Amino acid sequence: MKKIFTLTEHYTIYALLLGGMIYLITEMLTMGAMLWYHISWAFQHGLIDQNGAPVLRNTGVVFFNILIALELLETLKHYEDEHIVKAKTILLICIIAIARKIIHLDFMHSEYLTDIGVGVLLLAITFGYFLISKIETQSKPEDPTAQL
Repeated sequence: MKKIFTLTEHYTIYALLLGGMIYLITEMLTMGAMLWYHISWAFQHGLIDQNGAPVLRNTGVVFFNILIALELLETLKHYEDEHIVKAKTILLICIIAIARKIIHLDFMHSEYLTDIGVGVLLLAITFGYFLISKIETQSKPEDPTAQL
């Protein structure tokens, strides 16, 4: 029975890795197409004006999607190797996702409580990341060759 669970876990991780790689490739192609469109538009119209800003914002969102996908793939590979999920990596993914949301958020038309909530959430997750990083650096033994 344990062997069935282990095989199921391995195949599930491989399926997630494959799906993540396919998603990553499509997002990279999407970002390339958006940049190509934006650059060709700028050459046709001379300069980038206010109408070009949404394309840049959407390109930034796709860029953060790529970062999130890379971090998730790295987490899955790490879990497959060591069967450990690092909280620091998960918090980093959360910070990237919130940054993506902030870039995509229209502050002119959003509720002020939404803006405050996103800010508080970002501060809380960043503080958690800071605490985990601080604990990791304190728990690591000093390398005697590092002082040489």
